[in-house]
Amino acid sequence: MNMRARIVHSFLCACVLFGLVIAIPRARAVALDELVVTGSHVESAWATPRSVTVITAADIARTTSSNLVDVLAQEANVNLRSFFGNDKFATIDIRGMGDTASSNVLVLIDGVRINAVDLSGADFSSIPLDQIERIEVVRGANTVRYGNGAVGGVINIRTKRAADGSHAALKLRVGGFDSHGAALAASTARNGLSLSARSSSSDSAGYRDNGEFTREDGKLELRYAGRDWLDAFASAQLHHDRYGLPGPVSRADFLASSRTRRASKAPDDQGETTDRRYVAGATLHDERFGQLAALASYRVRDNPFIVGSSPLLTAAEQQSAIAAQQRELQVSHTLPYSLFGLEHELVFGYERQAADYQRRENGRGLLDRSQRLLGGLLDNAGYVSSRWTLPHSFSIEAGYRLDVFHVTRRNERLRRVCDTTLVPTVIETTVFVEVAPGVTIPISVPVTVNLPVPSNCRGATVVTRQRDQSWRNQAWEAGLSYQPVHWASLFVSRRESFRNPNVDELSLATTDLRPQHGQQWELGVRLRHARGHAAALSVFDMRNDDEIFFGYDLVSSRDVNRNLAERSTRRGVELELKAQLGATLQAWSNLSYIDARLGADEAFMPLVPRAKIVAGLIWDLRPNLSLSASCAHSSARFDGNDFDNQSYHKLAAYQVLDARLQWQLPRFAVGLSVNNALDETYATTSYSDTVYAMPSRSLMLEFSLDL
Repeated sequence: MNMRARIVHSFLCACVLFGLVIAIPRARAVALDELVVTGSHVESAWATPRSVTVITAADIARTTSSNLVDVLAQEANVNLRSFFGNDKFATIDIRGMGDTASSNVLVLIDGVRINAVDLSGADFSSIPLDQIERIEVVRGANTVRYGNGAVGGVINIRTKRAADGSHAALKLRVGGFDSHGAALAASTARNGLSLSARSSSSDSAGYRDNGEFTREDGKLELRYAGRDWLDAFASAQLHHDRYGLPGPVSRADFLASSRTRRASKAPDDQGETTDRRYVAGATLHDERFGQLAALASYRVRDNPFIVGSSPLLTAAEQQSAIAAQQRELQVSHTLPYSLFGLEHELVFGYERQAADYQRRENGRGLLDRSQRLLGGLLDNAGYVSSRWTLPHSFSIEAGYRLDVFHVTRRNERLRRVCDTTLVPTVIETTVFVEVAPGVTIPISVPVTVNLPVPSNCRGATVVTRQRDQSWRNQAWEAGLSYQPVHWASLFVSRRESFRNPNVDELSLATTDLRPQHGQQWELGVRLRHARGHAAALSVFDMRNDDEIFFGYDLVSSRDVNRNLAERSTRRGVELELKAQLGATLQAWSNLSYIDARLGADEAFMPLVPRAKIVAGLIWDLRPNLSLSASCAHSSARFDGNDFDNQSYHKLAAYQVLDARLQWQLPRFAVGLSVNNALDETYATTSYSDTVYAMPSRSLMLEFSLDL
């Protein structure tokens, strides 16, 4: 894109942003009267001493976004990093965690974490957007309630339950880049017993060459809530996808033209994922003894793939694969009690997580080439937290967690080994005999010697590296909330966090790699008005010691996972606004700023934009017709390998405008969306001046019908 076009695009988006910010935005960004579910505990978002955004199903239905990561990226201090422009391999970064956001931001579905045990993080493509009832974006350290890895924040997703009676719905979608999809959901509920099922499939050619992405999803859930004191369920979910891996393009190709941006130098790289999740849980309620909740889950994930495809090798000879099994158990007891005429609450919890992991590289059975990484982890944790209601509209929250984490890792390589047998062998040797003074002649003499002869040659697995370690971590938190008047609430909190190394990080790491620990202060205020206006402001200071980071190590003279020698810091502010501008118009906006530094050298954190502004509106043109629009500006960010902020070009700032027109009838709805309406050329990820281009302008037409 030339400079003139970029200026025009920036001006148009800036006009939208300016007008909406002046109007005091957002219809959904600050759901101050919503409830927040932390673990199995429910509290008011108005009184919690932390920055929280609640996104409801109604908000999602009117959003301009077509997938979950785009919905989340519209929130304050929540940044998207995408490789191929879809939700596969996308990373959501909260409060500037950078390249390790996938291990520092937790994602939960109905209380179960879906972060993988390796560096791949959460697979957002396995979460259908239309099945989400609510999303809670909890910013900052929340380790006491959520455990290992809740450093930058937590994304807590709750799925829809079956409504009374029998229902069925059909959704169809067709759009740009040869995209199409269909979903069918059905449920029946009677006398507290419900059964729901959903099946969906989608296919897209993708923006890039070799960017194809197809997926199929299915879910079955049985639930019983026929008593006031019991709520129990069991569910099974299957996700399968196939994808191309187009890889990056050079910076010159990224800037040259649409054709060079979309080209791929890896036309045969590909992969697929099969992910099966089984969950069961029950909650018991009693007015006297409180709430007892238990949740168990089992997950199996298989992911074969080919990267760096060569025509000289067969697919079997170069295919790599990841296989993982994860098991989780959660038990908690919430005990309400009265003291001095005030209501309080005490929560006890125990969590156990276990996983087995295998990564196979460079085919199977190839001598001196094929290798495996085997890993496992076991995490046992207990926590206690309490909330006290005090006079004069004060409340205090405090909690403590103790965590014992054990991890094993073994690297194996297939090598050629042989048995050796000493075989007597007659050889001819030459000796020189003097037959006359000064005259010698050579004579051959047979000699018997034992020579080693290889036999029974075969492939054998050789352990090249092994590690077995345990760590004991603890964290505590405390927060104070104060509501001086009914329309204002203030809070302050101090929280600790920790994160253990995962199995991928341990496979290429310094010998002393250890967990990271952090501390965070947060101060905030919330305001609300009876007419629907609202605002929220949070200021935070996060400091991490021994942050796990991939970079150059002076001792080993190579790039490895290591702990930063200096303390990393992140300081920032988040402002969320909303306004109800009459009966038919809602406006919203959020502004966020973060100063994320690597350590004593004060280099900025790669891949973290310092500022972001998002604004939008929802306009009910007619009773059944609405228009939604949003515009996002993100500032420049440093290359993912630019640790000194001087080695590579920065990714430029960008502006993206999206819009959606929706016609809604009682049983039928049609929606038309345009993404990247200004056709902005931009990217969110680059490494060493190789860039992953984001999609150009595209349209999407959606139909939904209640059967």
